[in-house]
Amino acid sequence: MNYPIGGMNIDRLGDIYSGYFCQACAKAMGHSVKVGSPVAIHKRNAHNYMNDAANEWGGIMILEDLLPWLTTELKLSGSSYPEMFVCLSESIQDQVERFKGKVWTDPTRAYFHQMAYYMKRWASVCQRLLG
Repeated sequence: MNYPIGGMNIDRLGDIYSGYFCQACAKAMGHSVKVGSPVAIHKRNAHNYMNDAANEWGGIMILEDLLPWLTTELKLSGSSYPEMFVCLSESIQDQVERFKGKVWTDPTRAYFHQMAYYMKRWASVCQRLLG
């Protein structure tokens, strides 16, 4: 969080990206994701929603490039979710170097390279737990 993206700091979107990444892996495994009603009531505290939107705008701009690639061009391989996740992380690292535009700065790419590094670490832990 707080990587500078096109003059803004990316904040609060890790869960959104993770959801899209999970769906990409599930699709590649021949599975799907079902979304239903919330399992918890999330009561928000009083705060400035415009600041929230401003902090998310850079991340939303990234999605404009990331989602078409993720949903139509990305090809994953592997026989397990950890393998798919590693393949995804490597694909992300390659692809962010190809994206062009105002938001695709060195810090934006660094954000995704760091994310991909941690994705690989997470996959390694999951693989060990799965045996």
